[in-house]
Amino acid sequence: MHERDGGDGRVGGLNLQRNDGRQAELRAVQLWPELRLVPSGGIEDRRGIDGYLNGQTVQIKYDATIAKTGNNYHELWEKTAGRPDQEWRHSPGLAELYMFLTDEFAMIVSVNNLALAERNKRLTQISPTSMGFLIPIAELGYYEGRQW
Repeated sequence: MHERDGGDGRVGGLNLQRNDGRQAELRAVQLWPELRLVPSGGIEDRRGIDGYLNGQTVQIKYDATIAKTGNNYHELWEKTAGRPDQEWRHSPGLAELYMFLTDEFAMIVSVNNLALAERNKRLTQISPTSMGFLIPIAELGYYEGRQW
């Protein structure tokens, strides 16, 4: 777990209270200097890969709800915002590792351990554009055991 700098939502000089994926990526690089980011908007990015860590593909997720609910959210299905009539599409997911970040929390979880934690969970639609699994942080810690 990491603490905020000065209580203003800034961690390591980054304002993570804004749901800014690029800032979350930069924070991830601060925490894991060996992380190599892929170009934003490139082929890998469109396939759900934000970078590489020790040869493994990584997707970086900023999720402010972790602190509020104690749950992590793994999105599997999505729609384009403002298009409720659109068919659900599989959220890109070629990553082997997920990095979940908030203002005060960071955790790496392998896709295999996400799958173990998702057993016996219900698929949950948390917004008109997102469906996935809510997983208690403590449960992810049980399967993974790597938390910063």
